[in-house]
Formats: sequence, structure tokens, C-alpha cells
Amino acid sequence: MAITLAIGCSSTARLSRLYKSLKFTHGCGKYTRKTITESTVTEVRFLHLVLYTAERAWSHAMEKRQLPNGPNSRQRIYLIGRLRKAVKWATLFAQLCAIKGDSRTSLEAEAYASYMKGKLLFEQDQKWDTALMNFKSARAVYEELGKYGDLENQVLCRERVEELRPSIRYCLHRFRWLSNGGLFKI
Repeated sequence: MAITLAIGCSSTARLSRLYKSLKFTHGCGKYTRKTITESTVTEVRFLHLVLYTAERAWSHAMEKRQLPNGPNSRQRIYLIGRLRKAVKWATLFAQLCAIKGDSRTSLEAEAYASYMKGKLLFEQDQKWDTALMNFKSARAVYEELGKYGDLENQVLCRERVEELRPSIRYCLHRFRWLSNGGLFKI
């Protein structure tokens, strides 16, 4: 059950088609939520469902973040909420991959969940040490995964490591600044 993770936009239509093809719809009429558990996951498309949902929440948050004048306070609350939802789904994805996936998929999913957790804490502007730990964990896994596999996968892993560098540097800066009481010592 190898899954290649790629950051991108997932549409509602894709999710709808996936739900329908898995016969995992939420019923006609009144909405009854079906949860995805390890016993529910019988094929790789269930993992795709969880991954697409996490990506959808993440992309909505990033869309709000990219507004011309930046997000206002209401949009910022929405952005944080969508990131929380992305973290929830990414964590579920990592748990399911650890149980149902192979070791490489499990490692990738764990790095993905760590990245999402770090991104949430980064946006919340708090717990810089935890965000730093999550980003470093994701970087270590991507560096290790970049050593193996085909050339395309190695390039993708290196790109992820490069993408994480500014976030790690900023978290380290903020953590040091706050641990010095908000003032730099000269």
C-alpha cells in the first residue's frame, strides 16, 4: 500500500467520487457520519480519502492566508480552525498508515503529520519549541527518505527539506527570543 504524498489541492468532487466508489456514503436524507477506523480500511482508497480531506482543509487555510491584505481576525480564526482539522486528519492518516501501510508509507505519513502539527503551531504563534520539534522531525524523515527510492522521489524529498528550512529557522529564532524574555542580550 505505497502512497506518494504530494501537497496539492483536492476538490470536493474528487472526495465525493471517492466516497461513492467506496460505497461509503453518509446515507440519503439525514446525515449520519461514518468514521474511518482501522477495521474500515480495507483498501488503499480509504487512505486516499483521509489524505484528500487533510489536504482540502490545509489548502482552504492557505487560501485564506494568501489574501492580498492578509487575513482579518475572523478569517484568521477560520484559518486556524481549518489547520486544526488538517492536523486531525493528518494524524488519523499517520495512525492508519502505521497499521495498514508499509514502513515507507508509514514514515512518510508520520512526517506529513509532524509537518501539519508544526504548521498549526507556527500559525498560532505559540509553542515555538513544539513547532520546532515537529518541523525537525519531519525534516529528518524526509532527509532519510531522500536517500532511497527513485530519482523523482529523491527530488521531492529534497524539495520538502528545503521548504522546511525557513520554518525551522524562524521557529528557532522565536524560541530563542522568547526564552531570553523577549529581549536580545548584547
